[in-house]
Amino acid sequence: ILAIIAIIATPIILNIIDDTKEQSVKSSAQLYVDGLVKQIASKNMINEFNPTSCTVINGDVTCGGVALNYTVDGEKPTSGTITLNNGVVTGYTLNISGYTVTKSGSTITIAKGEPEVVPPAVVNTIFEDDFEDYEENTTIASGNTAFTVQYEGTGNNNQKIITSTQPDSTTGKVLQLQGRSSWSSEIRYYFTPDEEQFIVFEADIKPIAGVTPGGFRIGSSGATGTWVRGVCGVAFSNGGFYFEKDDTATSITTEVTYTIGTWHHVKLILDTTDDLCYIFINDTLLDSNGFAASSATPEWITLISNNNGENTTYYDNVRLYSTDTSGL
Repeated sequence: ILAIIAIIATPIILNIIDDTKEQSVKSSAQLYVDGLVKQIASKNMINEFNPTSCTVINGDVTCGGVALNYTVDGEKPTSGTITLNNGVVTGYTLNISGYTVTKSGSTITIAKGEPEVVPPAVVNTIFEDDFEDYEENTTIASGNTAFTVQYEGTGNNNQKIITSTQPDSTTGKVLQLQGRSSWSSEIRYYFTPDEEQFIVFEADIKPIAGVTPGGFRIGSSGATGTWVRGVCGVAFSNGGFYFEKDDTATSITTEVTYTIGTWHHVKLILDTTDDLCYIFINDTLLDSNGFAASSATPEWITLISNNNGENTTYYDNVRLYSTDTSGL
């Protein structure tokens, strides 16, 4: 009799255990996301932090390219992704204790077993600089940085490293560029691209003053023209943005704007195979189809403060790397 009872009861008990565990990981996922949203909202109040996605890798979470020191009581995801729209979670897929919890709209599903782990992209760093290793007032013209002066704007003494408020609201070193009427400030870093398909150039930019405060581009002597010679680039102008290549600049119609006196994170992704350029402003992709880039071989990156009157622009956290996948 006991054996018969055990045969009947065991599957029922196991189902109850499974159901309880599923509810537990479902609650853990929601608690984790709720807490993360609160931390993002708190950071946004201080530093205009408004990421569109977060990624969890080995339990560590990164939102909009920024690693967050976020902990939560109880079970937490080992991996997964979370998407947001202006601070509101639109969906997530999180792996917790051998279960995958997925939210799409208002529907939450739970599956046992974690999905196959996708190998990370191959990333080859070409150049990066946060300007912290330089003495204050080090000028680009001094030759003590990796950059060279192409055009000196308001003068070589104004294209320099200064101490100011950084993107994370702390005080540290940033790069100042000043352009003047009919004469930009433009500095370059020369490089040789490797075999990876995508070249990514990103930096934090803070327009300080001017109608066309600045921007950056990937350039080439093989691009059409005599001045810009851009493979692809982005320029700040009149509160909006321009896409640049060769010697042309095309206005980008978008709801995304910039604010004078505020840091903005800008990223260019150059597809060297299809000659397309993708532009992200504060983690927002400006056009999912990309912009037609020059077919010229990239040779340098350029940081600029433009020449429509006097313009001042700060830069920080400049990074150039190649990768085998765009990350789009």
